[in-house]
Amino acid sequence: MRFANNVENYANALREEFKGKSVLVTGGTGSFGNALIKTILPFEPARIIVFSRDELKQSLMRKKFPQSCMRFFLGNVRDKTRLKQAFSGVDIVVHAAALKQVPALEYNPSEAIKTNIMGAVNIIEAAGDCNVKKLIALSTDKATMPVNLYGATKLCSDKLFVAANQSFGAHSPMFSVVRYGNVFGSRGSIVPILHELKKKGVVNLTDPTMTRFNITLPEAVEFVLSNLLIMEGAEIFIPKIPSYKLPVIAKAIAPKCKVNIVGVRPGEKKHEMMVPEDEAYRTFNYGDRYAIFPSWKACTLSPVPPNFSYNSGTNPDWCTISELRSQYKDWCDYHGYECDLCKPKQGPEPAIIGGTPVRETKLPYGRQTIDAIDVANVSACLTDDYLTTGPKVEEFERFVCQLTNATHGIAVSNGTAALHAACFAAGIGPGDEVIVADITFVASSNAAVYLGATPVFADIRRKTLCIDCEHVKTLITSKTKAIIAVDMCGQPVELDELMNICSENNLVLIEDASHSLGATYKGRMVGSIAHMTTFSFHPVKNITTGEGGMVVTNNEAFATACRAFRSHGIDTNYKMREKTSRHQYDMTSLGFNYRLTDIQCALGISQLYKCRGFIQKRQAIAKTYDKALENIAGIHLLRTKEHVTNAHHLYVIFLDLDSLKCTRDDFYRAMIAENIGVNVHYAPVHTHSYYKDVLKTPQDTCPNASYMYDRILTLPCFPTMKEKDIQDVVTAIQKLVTYYKT
Repeated sequence: MRFANNVENYANALREEFKGKSVLVTGGTGSFGNALIKTILPFEPARIIVFSRDELKQSLMRKKFPQSCMRFFLGNVRDKTRLKQAFSGVDIVVHAAALKQVPALEYNPSEAIKTNIMGAVNIIEAAGDCNVKKLIALSTDKATMPVNLYGATKLCSDKLFVAANQSFGAHSPMFSVVRYGNVFGSRGSIVPILHELKKKGVVNLTDPTMTRFNITLPEAVEFVLSNLLIMEGAEIFIPKIPSYKLPVIAKAIAPKCKVNIVGVRPGEKKHEMMVPEDEAYRTFNYGDRYAIFPSWKACTLSPVPPNFSYNSGTNPDWCTISELRSQYKDWCDYHGYECDLCKPKQGPEPAIIGGTPVRETKLPYGRQTIDAIDVANVSACLTDDYLTTGPKVEEFERFVCQLTNATHGIAVSNGTAALHAACFAAGIGPGDEVIVADITFVASSNAAVYLGATPVFADIRRKTLCIDCEHVKTLITSKTKAIIAVDMCGQPVELDELMNICSENNLVLIEDASHSLGATYKGRMVGSIAHMTTFSFHPVKNITTGEGGMVVTNNEAFATACRAFRSHGIDTNYKMREKTSRHQYDMTSLGFNYRLTDIQCALGISQLYKCRGFIQKRQAIAKTYDKALENIAGIHLLRTKEHVTNAHHLYVIFLDLDSLKCTRDDFYRAMIAENIGVNVHYAPVHTHSYYKDVLKTPQDTCPNASYMYDRILTLPCFPTMKEKDIQDVVTAIQKLVTYYKT
């Protein structure tokens, strides 16, 4: 139940509310009235009065509800005298009668006013005269900032019911309003329209960007009843419900039909609004709903933020195709319609050959995690004195140093710039050789090429994808200047062994830790061990600054060189010149504009506070994957060494192609078809055309890298993944392994 949880002992409370009471429902012969009456009958009301003007529907309802407590009053809300007769002795009124068809009311405005506005006046007066205890009126999202006559009349009606709480003195009935959009499948909603149109093979949509809130009939009844239990009078209650886009519901109901875009109808909104920004100051959070109070009524609930609005287009909660399809099937069952979607589920065929995808929507392999605190910190920075080269840069550098136990931090524009700066500080230049892991992003080796050096590729260990130290030893020559070792997937390389190799051969170790911010090696933080360590703050990394990078080091000379390199090779910055009242500066080396802005650093600082939590979440995801995948034949897992903590920027598996009748790329494409956003990290750098054709890099020196590249696959791994997301990935793998088994 979506809304009953907001009411303690919901069923018992309903029984206490209705037992022995007289209940009247205006417009009671409609779908809502039928569902409401069916729901409250078990709670033993003394009378249920159906008040409507449709004698045929009342006759049908008599057969559907033969209980002795049922009463049927023919009447119109425009007739005050008839209303007072019906209201006599009534305790509770649910007002559902209204003229609702937007196009018809645009053509017949006076009829809308008579029923929706003057009818509301009559309802209020009858309730007051007959000492009704509670009255709850059904409204619509169209009453919010109305653009059509229906919405305008319901806005007037809402205001009449709220104001009525001050009209009858101490013994006034309680009047409240519930506001929501079209009920799923109700008359006038898109569902019955699509149901009929799809028989012709073509469906008409007004606008592909149009959105609507979604509430089912049982949810609407539950929402009204739960508000009836908690109302105090004068509230406008609004449910927190998901939205859908028109193309999504069309795909859910009529997936095989051609779609025509016909344009917005007169008086129709592109997006439904239930709380406008102008009403935010008197709107309050009430658990699974919002409540709007008039200015004259005190409220102890938590207010919504200033400038808040509740709009179907900006609503963060969205219906999936499977959810909408399930609701459509229920709607068909309720009305006795044949549902062409109600067929047995397809077998285990992969989606790539026509089977049903594991997911309705795409799950990316990685994404940033940004919250309201990040947004607020970035926004605050925009009003500071400095947007770049200001105090936030130094603060961000200091915070990264605190996390990594490094002495110096030099923030730069991206991870590639960090590698470039580190190579420059190491003195790498033409004629030098730099040993680089072959499985990495091209930036690791490009940084050496930028400075005229030659990259020499070292093979990797199959179990970790990290650089093979034994192979490194065989590659050292008199020209070797440095080693760039990559912490693949977030697992630190063998830093002690590499530092010993560098010490013995007078080399500089640059640790490319783009994946491993926050990881440890033998109890020491990554960033505190190598001569220089570089980080990337790309959106899919463990924290992000949008784009950004940093060099950390305990060597002051390296730090000084990196700082100059990121700022054109100039020997002083503006702060140093400001302190000495000098304007002169000197460019002592050729550098670049690799500066990171204060705006980006403000985001980075905010992210750093959550870095440990992000990593813990990634580690938990990896642990879940490990447990779920370890016994699936055809799938092998990488190994995390016992003396490190893995930051798990990536989670990579590798396929046993001897037991699967597919290539890695076949499996990759099949996973994409299942809507699982897998990736491959990385192609061996030596295989790229520039390295093969321009640099003439040898092609047969790293057999492990080539072997693993043909088999590795990166699975989704990011902090906001849910348990269902992980299970979807596992389910897709199991499905494909079963299919591709030899």
